Amino acid sequence: MIQKRLTLLGGGLILGLSLFYCAVCTPISVWTNTDVLIKETMFPTIWDLFQTLISFAIYWITITFLILFCHHFDAKGNMPFFGCYGLATLIRYFGSLMIGSLMTKEISDGEIFLENLIYCGLDILLDFVQIAIIVLLIYWLLLRKSTAKSRGILFEDLDWFHSPNRLNGTVLATVAIPSLIRLFSRIIYDVNFGKVKNTIDLLWMIFFYFADVISIVCGYFAVVFLIRKLQIPTKKEEDPLSNLSSK
Repeated sequence: MIQKRLTLLGGGLILGLSLFYCAVCTPISVWTNTDVLIKETMFPTIWDLFQTLISFAIYWITITFLILFCHHFDAKGNMPFFGCYGLATLIRYFGSLMIGSLMTKEISDGEIFLENLIYCGLDILLDFVQIAIIVLLIYWLLLRKSTAKSRGILFEDLDWFHSPNRLNGTVLATVAIPSLIRLFSRIIYDVNFGKVKNTIDLLWMIFFYFADVISIVCGYFAVVFLIRKLQIPTKKEEDPLSNLSSK
């Protein structure tokens, strides 16, 4: 029962955020980049940062529930949640592509749409590879040489900055993966296309690199916070979702 409710909660959160990204964020992003007056303001940059935050939130929520499932249930218990994540990923990427293509009328140009579809497929593949790395990292860091005793005290001893177990290191390592991939992509783009033209460009470049690094810190605290709210008590049977109302 607890496993089912956690799956519904986690799957509902990532599906809801993905739908919001697809149905709200994408149309506004297309509008800001096609409207000449809006395009010259700060709003497109701010909205792009907001979209990035939504994407990171989906990863952070996913990591939280994967850690909970990994610690308390067997691998088969993750399958429904994986299905929700796969559907959410398709909605976020393919749904955004369709909405954007309809708004810009690129869907009527078969060549352009096919090219965008290929890039969309690559983005989806990269996302699945990324989440697979996260899952393997979680299982390796949390379950290697684990005992029933160490698994029992894992969440009870959770601390914001340090703990006598591997949970904090697991959280930090997994939340860093999406940020590092984004940072690596940004470096490749800047080396090939994003040459600095003036001081303003340099400051913006530094800001975005700084934001990528800060996202690791924000992700760490977000996941630790969610785990503390949703942790499953080990000393007595209790529904972890009741913690949401009691804390």
